[in-house]
Amino acid sequence: MLAMPAHGGVVAVWGEWCRLDAAVRARARQATSRQGEAECEAVGSGASAVEGGEWAGWRMSITPENAHEHWMRERGAVVASHGAGLYQANPHEFGPGKVHIVDAENEERTVCGKWLKAVPGKRKSEGRATCKTCLNGVENRVYRKKREHEWRQRQAALEAERDAKNKKWWSWYSSYLESPEWRQRRRMVLERCGGVCEACRVAEATEVHHTSYAHVGREPLWELRGVCAPCHEAITEMDRRRRG
Repeated sequence: MLAMPAHGGVVAVWGEWCRLDAAVRARARQATSRQGEAECEAVGSGASAVEGGEWAGWRMSITPENAHEHWMRERGAVVASHGAGLYQANPHEFGPGKVHIVDAENEERTVCGKWLKAVPGKRKSEGRATCKTCLNGVENRVYRKKREHEWRQRQAALEAERDAKNKKWWSWYSSYLESPEWRQRRRMVLERCGGVCEACRVAEATEVHHTSYAHVGREPLWELRGVCAPCHEAITEMDRRRRG
């Protein structure tokens, strides 16, 4: 019996299903190139040893005709582990009754949308799902959660990269404000405005405001304005809100 991943391990379930899918399809391709069920059985047992014992004791004659059937059975076991159990529908006039997957998000329904109370049958804890709609539905959920997990990882990496760049930039900027080059520019800007705030034209200009950081470090003087402390604080806050 294939060891099943722990319930809730979204990435583990998806990885196990992909591995299983590839393994069964590989066996089908190998079987297609051979003649006779005996040779196909040898291929299956040989693959067991190669895969490190997970398939020890597993023997089946894989032919092009039964490969898909076998894959569906194993797929039903792997994918069903991500639901909240199975539900065996009673036999009816159209067939023996499918084995559905109970929806983990709403245990009164199956993944394919059927209400348990409306479908005669019983719940079961072991076995394989046979409802293709349930199987596809769970696979889609696993795939979406896998992509969401990958997206969150990428976003976390991008945020960490932005934080590192911001920290490096602010470290450099703080050093620049202590440099002789900045002190000279600051002095020339305050002399140009005559010591009067260029924002309110009332208070004394004691600080220098950047209208742009595009050329920070080598700013032309027209990108710098002499301002008083209250105006500087208000302008900085407006710029921060505008950037969001």
